[in-house]
Amino acid sequence: MEINEGQTLTFDHVASYRSKLRLVDTKEPFNRFIQHLKTNGLEKVGPLITTTHEIVGNQPEDIMVDVEFLIPVSQAFESENEYVYKGDFRLVHALKLSHIGNPALLNQSYELLESYIIQNKLQKITPFYNVSLNDASVKHGEIPVTDIYAGINPSSL
Repeated sequence: MEINEGQTLTFDHVASYRSKLRLVDTKEPFNRFIQHLKTNGLEKVGPLITTTHEIVGNQPEDIMVDVEFLIPVSQAFESENEYVYKGDFRLVHALKLSHIGNPALLNQSYELLESYIIQNKLQKITPFYNVSLNDASVKHGEIPVTDIYAGINPSSL
């Protein structure tokens, strides 16, 4: 797996939903988010992006995650409750690694990126952002492809 430096991830008109949830309960809030977008006439025009800001707990049924779902949409909209409009999503000076295969094995790719960061004396300044390149096709049997981005401090001190 190749790690690329100096990468950029940018989108205009991004819908965001962020919440602290039990890991086992993330599917229903995500589905409500998608339904909210459709109800408000917003079309998905880019890949699903997810990030986890925090994980708390040890037992699978008790693990709490601070998770954010981001979806590029067709137009601007008014933020409403937990559904937030981000007019400009821009991650620059990032590392990128493509993970091909089972999303349950993403931790292996995260560990590879973390090792690279340590070995190269870099400073990670964002959580990992998972960009699902073919989420719609996976439902039809295609192998999942996820680009993982991590923002890196551009300063050398």
